[in-house]
Amino acid sequence: MGTISDLYVKEYEDNIAMGAQQLLSKFREKCDVKTGVVGKSKSFGFVEKGSARDKNARHSKVIHDDPNKIRCTAYLKYKYKSIIQDPDDDMKVLADIKSAYSRIPLAALNRAMDTALLEAARGTKYTGEDGTTSESLPSTSKVAVSTDGITLAKITSTLELFNDADVDENEPKFWAMGPQQLSDLLKLEKLTSADYNTLKTLVPGKIATFMGFNFIVTNLLAKTTTTRFNIAWAQSGLGLAIGQDITGKISELPEYHYAWGAYASMFIGATRIQDAKVVEIGCKEE
Repeated sequence: MGTISDLYVKEYEDNIAMGAQQLLSKFREKCDVKTGVVGKSKSFGFVEKGSARDKNARHSKVIHDDPNKIRCTAYLKYKYKSIIQDPDDDMKVLADIKSAYSRIPLAALNRAMDTALLEAARGTKYTGEDGTTSESLPSTSKVAVSTDGITLAKITSTLELFNDADVDENEPKFWAMGPQQLSDLLKLEKLTSADYNTLKTLVPGKIATFMGFNFIVTNLLAKTTTTRFNIAWAQSGLGLAIGQDITGKISELPEYHYAWGAYASMFIGATRIQDAKVVEIGCKEE
């Protein structure tokens, strides 16, 4: 029976690290990311906008305003993926360990990271000094499903919500949609040829910009009965806290007859930061 050499261990761990850097989750770089977090939680904050005052008299005193600071807390969770290959399996090509085995845990953790961000977008967020006040996504940040899938009207309504909230037009905005929503868009008769060609680039899974949104196709969006919940957000509207980035280990497991074990883990948390910068769009699916 062979043993795992230090070389293979090092190559596997390096492969995990490189994959985490180069094969990122779909949403990791599209939010406010805090790395090197110490502890079980991380606070994200912003200051609400204020109005300017008039100077109504000569030599009048300055009135100082105390800005309203909002604090949101992301609670970190340890997530992992572990796989083993039994000694009875084909072990002739050790290179499989550092290639195929590294991709399985990496893909699982990237999906877990994306899911955490999508759940935080429309789920409960925790505010206050101690991070214990729970808040739901308000109805003002939702576009109703009605009886339609995704439509141009829903996209324009979502954009209007961002504009009504004075979200900086230059801030990157993203839209997570399911495969059926992309199909629905491509069937719209009102699309111009330029619009159609832009959205067509999404078919192989690439990002396309349309009406100010960077559209991303994902299979991780929540669905209730026939409603698929799309999420649109401005980059500073969501926060991702990383206490431990994706890391990997490979070793022999004596308790499993010295099977080869590949393990990867991370310690992360996500939160919605600003309600006005996150919109849930209900889309009917057949």
